[in-house]
Amino acid sequence: MRLSASETGFDASGIVDAGDHGAASAGHGGFARAGRHGRATALGDGVAIAGSHGTADAPDSAGLAMAGPHGTATAGEDGIAVAHGAGSSATAGTWGIAVATSHAAHLEVGHGGIAVALGSVRRIRTDARAIVVVLDAADGATELQAGDGSVIVLRHRTKAGRPTGFDFHVSGPAGRQPGCRYLWRDGALRQLGESLPSPVSPVAPELRLWQLDERLADTRRGHDTLVLCSEEVVEPNDREVLESGDLALRAAQWSSDPVSPLGIFGLSWGEGDADAVGLDRAAVWLLVRVPSAVGVPTIDGCAVRGVVKFAAGTILFAGAPEAVIGQLSALGADCTLLVSRSFCAAGDRHIAIAPRDGMALASPGGWAIAPDGQQARADAGGIAISSGGAANAGRGGLAMAFNAGIATTDDHGVAISDGKRYGEAHAGDHGVAIGRGKFRRVTAGVAGVAISRGGDAAIAAEEGVAIGLDSEHVQAGANGVAVAVGGTVSGGDGCLLVAIAPDWSWVVTARVGVDGIAPDTRYRLGG
Repeated sequence: MRLSASETGFDASGIVDAGDHGAASAGHGGFARAGRHGRATALGDGVAIAGSHGTADAPDSAGLAMAGPHGTATAGEDGIAVAHGAGSSATAGTWGIAVATSHAAHLEVGHGGIAVALGSVRRIRTDARAIVVVLDAADGATELQAGDGSVIVLRHRTKAGRPTGFDFHVSGPAGRQPGCRYLWRDGALRQLGESLPSPVSPVAPELRLWQLDERLADTRRGHDTLVLCSEEVVEPNDREVLESGDLALRAAQWSSDPVSPLGIFGLSWGEGDADAVGLDRAAVWLLVRVPSAVGVPTIDGCAVRGVVKFAAGTILFAGAPEAVIGQLSALGADCTLLVSRSFCAAGDRHIAIAPRDGMALASPGGWAIAPDGQQARADAGGIAISSGGAANAGRGGLAMAFNAGIATTDDHGVAISDGKRYGEAHAGDHGVAIGRGKFRRVTAGVAGVAISRGGDAAIAAEEGVAIGLDSEHVQAGANGVAVAVGGTVSGGDGCLLVAIAPDWSWVVTARVGVDGIAPDTRYRLGG
C-alpha cells in the first residue's frame, strides 16, 4: 500500500487519505481519497475519490470512482463512475453506471451500461444495449457514439433554460448506425464528418459545497470563547432575541460557583466530555460566543474535562451534530478531543468509527464509518459509509450503505445502496441515488437521477431521470425521463416514458400529456 506523507491512516480494510500533492492507494476493500493534486486508487470493492486535480480508479469489479473538478473517474465491470464536478469524465465497464452531475467532458460505459448527464456533456460512448440520457443536449457540443441496441434520450432547452422537448433514438438496423459518431446540432443527431466541427465543452462554475458560516468568520481561538452546547440543556426562559436579530442565551438562574448547577453548560471549543453536557442525546447543537466562562471541574461529584458554564452569550451557529463538527474543525478545534460513549467525531483528515450502538460524525474533510449497523453522518462534501445502518452526508457528499442499510444525501450528493437485497438510497435536488440489489427503493430530488438495478422502485422528482432495470416501478416528475426495463413506468406532465422489454427486443416511448398518456398513471409494455 502506498501512502502520502500526510495520510489519514488505514486498517485491514483500507481507508487512506492523501496530502496536498496527492497519490493515495488502498488495500483490499479499501476506500481512498486524494489531495489537491489528486490520484486515488482503491482495490477490492472500495471507493476511490480524487481531489480537485483528480483521477480516481477503482479497477476491481463493482467498485466506485468519483472525480473532482479537473479529474477523471474509472470504475471496472459492474462499477459506478461519477464525474462530480465541472469538466470531469467518467468511465464504467460492462453493466456499469457512469453519471455526470454537472457539465462533463466525457462519459463512457460498456455493454449493458447506463450513462446519464445531468448537465451537458461533450462526448458519450457506449457498447451494446446501453441506456443514455442527456438532460441538457447543447447544440453543436454533444458528440455520441453508441453500440448496437442502445437507447438514447436527449433533452433540449430554450435559450432561457426551460426544457422544450426530447429527441429519442435506438442504435441499430432501423435507427442510428452503431459505432458511428454523431453530433447533436440544429435539433437533430447528425453523423460527424469533416464539415462538422469538433464539440466544445461548455464552461461551468465550480459548485461550492461547503463554507464557514459568516457569523463565525471573525471568531478566533485565543481571542474568543466559543462554547459548544446542546439545545436540550437550554431552558426556554434562557433564550432572548436581540435588536440585531441574533438569538442570545441568558441564564435565568446563575452562580459563578464552579460546582453550582446554575448556569448554561457546554464545552469550550467543543473539546471535552460530551456526555456530561447532554450532547449525546441532542439532535441540534449550538455554538455560542460568550464574554466569559467559568471552568467546571466536577458535575454531581464526578470529574469532567473541558466543561464550562456561562451566564450569557450569542448563538452563532445551530445545526445537526455533523454540521457543527464541520464548523469547529474549520475554526481549528481538535474534534478528536470531543469524547462520548455514544459517538465518535472526526475533523478534517481524520476517521470517525462509530462505537457500538452509536454513530460516527465527520467534517467535510473527514470520514464517518459505521461498520456494524450504526449511523455514519458527514457534513457537506463529506463521506459517510455504513454497513447495515444509516449513512447520511450533507450537500455534495457521498453516502454509501451496504447490507440493507439506508444511504441519504442532501442536494448535489451521491447516495449508493449496495448489497444482495433490501436497503434504500435517497439523494436531494441535483443528486445521484443508485441502488444495486433486490427490494431496494431509490429516490432523487429535482433534476436528480435515481437508478435501480433489480429494486422495488426508482423515483425522481421534476426534470429528473429515473431508470430501473428489472425494477417493479420507475417514476419521474414533470419534464423528466423515466426508463423501465421490465416493470411499470409513470411520470408527471411532459415526462418522457421509455419502456424496454426485458430481452431488449421491443422499445416504446410516450410523452405524458400527449396522445392520452395521463400523468402519474402506471403503464406497462404490452398493456
